[in-house]
Amino acid sequence: MFRKVGLLVVVGLLLSGCSLTSTKTVAPASQRSLESLLLTLRDLPSGWLLSTTPRAGIDLCAAPAPPSSLVGHNGVAVAFQHNGGEPLLIEYLLRTSKPINAMARAMEQVASQASCSESANGRITRKSVNVGIIETPTFGDWSVATKDQIFKNGRHSELGYILVRVKGLFLVVAYQNVGRLDLSRLENLSTMALSKVKS
Repeated sequence: MFRKVGLLVVVGLLLSGCSLTSTKTVAPASQRSLESLLLTLRDLPSGWLLSTTPRAGIDLCAAPAPPSSLVGHNGVAVAFQHNGGEPLLIEYLLRTSKPINAMARAMEQVASQASCSESANGRITRKSVNVGIIETPTFGDWSVATKDQIFKNGRHSELGYILVRVKGLFLVVAYQNVGRLDLSRLENLSTMALSKVKS
């Protein structure tokens, strides 16, 4: 069950408390050290394969957000496909001294990208709608989850995001499957990703 709370409302709540939240300066980390914290095929159950992350500058309606829009150019990401198709799994990771700001920016991107549709010959061929915040356990120091409903060429998929703030890191786990979102799978994968980040 999800609560229909707009993402932008949550963004406002996050930013309203930024002045009250102390942040510590985090030493810059190399891309390689951040990448070592990402999930690998060894961490996942059988059936997953490495895939390519969504690229910026192309048509992204009804697709997961590109890493540059969620974690910027200083972040890292990895993508997987299950048996060469959906489900899709993408993990995004950023080291930052201001994880609250990073989370707010990412949530704005998720909300804006999900509001899109495309038509051909008078029929909608692709459409994505964000349905608001969904309830999940709390991950890390603070987390929020949201879901997109995606309609592409007559097929219905759902894409869930869990955005996590943990110490000086900002983590996002995105999971997309055909039909209704498998929330328990998204939560389990997020737990795996968080465990590796915190190890």
